[in-house]
Amino acid sequence: MGSYGSGRWQWHEKKITVEQCVSVDIAELNAEINELAQGEFSSVEWTTSLSGARGRELQLVLRKGTQSLFLDLYLRADNASETIELQTTSPHYGGLRWWFMCPISCCNRRVRKLYHPPGSLSFGCRRCLNLTYTSCQESHQRDTLYAHIAEQIPGATPATVRHAVRRMMRERSG
Repeated sequence: MGSYGSGRWQWHEKKITVEQCVSVDIAELNAEINELAQGEFSSVEWTTSLSGARGRELQLVLRKGTQSLFLDLYLRADNASETIELQTTSPHYGGLRWWFMCPISCCNRRVRKLYHPPGSLSFGCRRCLNLTYTSCQESHQRDTLYAHIAEQIPGATPATVRHAVRRMMRERSG
């Protein structure tokens, strides 16, 4: 067995993070969805500018089908379009909760958010697209340093060194 820091876990390509993707949250569309579901409109169309991305716009068209609602997403910069089915559940406190159905055929899960990774042609859920969070990639960056310091201090472990460093940082900032 190797010691702390040995191995090749840093040699692989990192996963794409959700922060790098265009995302659509069903919670932000609730008002429009409820109006359409009540039959006030046959379709609702709007365009949103994506934060941090110049010239990238996401066009959304909400339309009523025969049995359910559908959301057509069109990302102009990547020339990607997708039709997503919407479903509802009934929470215990009443009302309706809307969900996207993941458009990737093998998934068929209800999700709150859909993502579009850079260079991709389709939207999907975090699990199907194999996405992660930036915080997950940054969480153990200093483990090798803590292990090296612990080797220099008799009786110390990497965990005790990490806790001591965090405590000192809190005392400095507070």
